Amino acid sequence: MLKCMCEADAIEQADNYPWSWHHPIAVEPRDGYRIWVLYPDGTQGEIDLADMLRWEVGKPLKDRKFFEGVHINKGIGCVCWGIPEGAETAVDTSPEWDYAELLGMSRAEIEAFPTEMAFNEALLKLRQEKGLA
Repeated sequence: MLKCMCEADAIEQADNYPWSWHHPIAVEPRDGYRIWVLYPDGTQGEIDLADMLRWEVGKPLKDRKFFEGVHINKGIGCVCWGIPEGAETAVDTSPEWDYAELLGMSRAEIEAFPTEMAFNEALLKLRQEKGLA
């Protein structure tokens, strides 16, 4: 199983990352199709990715060895598999969607926003309500 930096070290190093609060700084695989993710503002938790398996893009995650290779793509600031290691197959998740889910938004709520701008505005408001902004 992939070992990642401890939470305290990850938060301390967050200032070294070139992206904003909604880009993860640490990730670990968990049982089933779950991952634990940490964000620079301390938001953390597990995300269930089992739903991704129904889509073609998520099918490589069924391979446990591939799934356990989860890491942060520092170039674009997202949870991913297969990049930058040069694998033929690459899978990633939306850092904004993962963050919103950890703050309590459901995938259905996220998908219902008519535009990316509307989603981002709602996410910023949610951060404010939770005292993260």
